[in-house]
Amino acid sequence: MKRLLGLVLFISFTVISFSVHAALVTWAFSGSINSVSNFSPPDSITSIASGDIFNGSMVFNTSTAGTLSSFPAFDETTYSNAIDSLNFTIGTFNFSGPNSSDSVLSPGETSHIKVRQDTSGFTSDSISHNAGFSGMLDGLAPDFVGLNLIMPFGSPLTTGDLLDTPPVSDLQFVIRFKNSNGDITAQMNGSGSISAVPIPAAAWLFGTGLLGLIGFNARKKKA
Repeated sequence: MKRLLGLVLFISFTVISFSVHAALVTWAFSGSINSVSNFSPPDSITSIASGDIFNGSMVFNTSTAGTLSSFPAFDETTYSNAIDSLNFTIGTFNFSGPNSSDSVLSPGETSHIKVRQDTSGFTSDSISHNAGFSGMLDGLAPDFVGLNLIMPFGSPLTTGDLLDTPPVSDLQFVIRFKNSNGDITAQMNGSGSISAVPIPAAAWLFGTGLLGLIGFNARKKKA
């Protein structure tokens, strides 16, 4: 009986601990396309125009270790392969990733999150890059997605854990597309908002229910 009780305690506390300190965090974003640029007709995007809706979500690991680098104009912390998945929709076209890498990423990376802080002291950018998506748009595949968050200048950068919640809600984004030869032929720019997805209430209820069951069994045994 003691072993069973110990197992239930472990599960319940694990569930609650995961809910509070979850390593995997989901951010949802939405906005609209501000511009569409085609560089190499006829490999062009014609199905999407300015004003069309862009939305999606990404899951990333907040416990990913970061690497701090310093440059003349800014400091930057890179969290390699921090993004577990990124899915988005443009109009009626759906895309998901990552499953490969491109020239923006370093060897061995399928994604990364960069937190950049200007040494001028004015702003700090939180930038996430992702590459390798399933899905096509007018015969072109997404090559790169950048989500840029402009936020007030904060404390000096470290290599510590990523934030669970976005520091701001405003979002600027860019999406590049490539043809079958791998050439960049089109780009979209847009703006919108980003927010953290709350932990499902079921996780809290499950943990609370187990604790209640443990307490009931303990009282029953004493009686």
